[in-house]
Amino acid sequence: QPHHHHHQQQAAEPYSAMPRAQQSSASYQPMPADPFAIVSRAQQMVEILSDENRNLRQELEGCYEKVARLQKVETEIQRVSEAYENLVKSSSKREALEKAMRNKLEGEIRRMHDFNRDLRERLETANKQLAEKEYEGSEDTRKTISQLFAKNKESQREKEK
Repeated sequence: QPHHHHHQQQAAEPYSAMPRAQQSSASYQPMPADPFAIVSRAQQMVEILSDENRNLRQELEGCYEKVARLQKVETEIQRVSEAYENLVKSSSKREALEKAMRNKLEGEIRRMHDFNRDLRERLETANKQLAEKEYEGSEDTRKTISQLFAKNKESQREKEK
């Protein structure tokens, strides 16, 4: 069967320039008249078709594998994009929380500043009042002392008489 061996070489390159239908029909020569020749030609055709069938099945299997791989990749992409969305959501949630905390703290700081200013003002007022009282007190003390001196001088004069 030297003719059969020649065909396997042809089947080894499934992607020839001719469309598949023409490839197959190119292998079909008109049926010979001799019964033995007819049988051997029929066997040859069965083998050719079996080869082609096997090649097509392998090709189809390859396609199925590619589809499965693509589906895995798609699922992975979906998972990654969902994870990314969740990350964006949680980070913007965290940013919002941080902003709220910052605003709260800034408000607290402003209140403390105001409170401290009020305390300083009250302290100044109290110090002024205290200084005035001390001054008034020292004036009174001075007056009292000078009055005592005057009385003392007077009583001395009285004694001298």
